[in-house]
Amino acid sequence: MRLFPAALCLSLAYRLAAPTLSRTDPGRSAAKTLREKTGPSERTVQERGLVTSEPRAEDVVREHRRPRAPEAARTHFAGDALGYVTPWNGGGYDAAETFGAKFSWLSPVWLQVKRRGRELFQVTGLHDVDQGWLRDVRKAAPRLRVVPRVLFEGWTPADFEAVFHSEDELDELGQTLLSVAKSENFDGFVIEVWSQLGSQKANGSLIHSFIQSYLLSTYCVQSAVLSAWKGHYSDKDSFTHSAVLREAAWLGRKSPGLGVRGRGF
Repeated sequence: MRLFPAALCLSLAYRLAAPTLSRTDPGRSAAKTLREKTGPSERTVQERGLVTSEPRAEDVVREHRRPRAPEAARTHFAGDALGYVTPWNGGGYDAAETFGAKFSWLSPVWLQVKRRGRELFQVTGLHDVDQGWLRDVRKAAPRLRVVPRVLFEGWTPADFEAVFHSEDELDELGQTLLSVAKSENFDGFVIEVWSQLGSQKANGSLIHSFIQSYLLSTYCVQSAVLSAWKGHYSDKDSFTHSAVLREAAWLGRKSPGLGVRGRGF
């Protein structure tokens, strides 16, 4: 007789647990089967009902990869535009081919420059360079300039002090980058440095001379977060000076007669 209540309890437990082991709710199942629509659309986002104060998740999933075809090469911004392309996001390469004409520069995040010793530098990351993609993106947007980002990787404050306070070191660094630009058919570089370099004023601010001499397209300043860089942050004046020299270098590249010295690429 004692077995009957136990058997009944076991049966009820099974019945109560059964719903959690049954098939997934139809609504949830349907959400998993949503398919992205790819390729250009002839209709605008307004015509597709996507510009709304109450967007639906399923519309975002279905339509986020469907640009309007006529808009792919049309710009709505009069200034220069820089876009980054990262190798870990394969979709960015395709997007660059589709929308490249909207940008002045495209900067693939490929390269690092390392200091190996006195007047000795190495550019790494060249294995990520895709020459086929370079040809395709330039064919789609002939006026586009491809300027890979160069990150100063593994540099200490002492390395920066040594290089940017020495004409010989600076010249060797520039020649190393120039050689890579020529061999890989780049239009220039985006030089990405920590913000402390904007305040290096000794010896005539050699970092600015470097930008000017080699006519690099863009000088990006990142915020320093390590305690080792304390006291080396950019101030407003040095940042403005960098921007002015960058513009002068670019104008000199387009019009050498302006008198900006250096070797352009």
